[in-house]
Amino acid sequence: MEWRDSDSPRKNKFKSQASAGKVMATVFRDHQGVILVDLMPKGITINLEAYIETLRKLKSRIRRSRPNLSMDYVLLQQDNAPPYTSLRTKGEIVRFGWTNLPHPPFYGAGIDALVKRWMKILDKAGDYIEE
Repeated sequence: MEWRDSDSPRKNKFKSQASAGKVMATVFRDHQGVILVDLMPKGITINLEAYIETLRKLKSRIRRSRPNLSMDYVLLQQDNAPPYTSLRTKGEIVRFGWTNLPHPPFYGAGIDALVKRWMKILDKAGDYIEE
């Protein structure tokens, strides 16, 4: 309801339509750019089996898109959702020869700042100190 004079024009009402729905995307990237975007089917959330399958897709994509990268140098950082922290997922990551970085306790810096910080650490062979 709205208060208005009897001679004022009525506001147009827009017809609403149902949204297209949410789709979950898992994105993997490195300092060169995006490696893999894995989309879940509409209305489906990620579970343990789906995440392990996504990691297998990632491994295959890394081999194709980064052929000079040794699998021993893959650093994986993920949040602490149950599919990512399960023993099966951790075992798969170890089997691939990847290193799982601990989840940072903050979100404010953003992934780009985190990537830049890690690159500084790697460039200085671990001798990086924040000034």
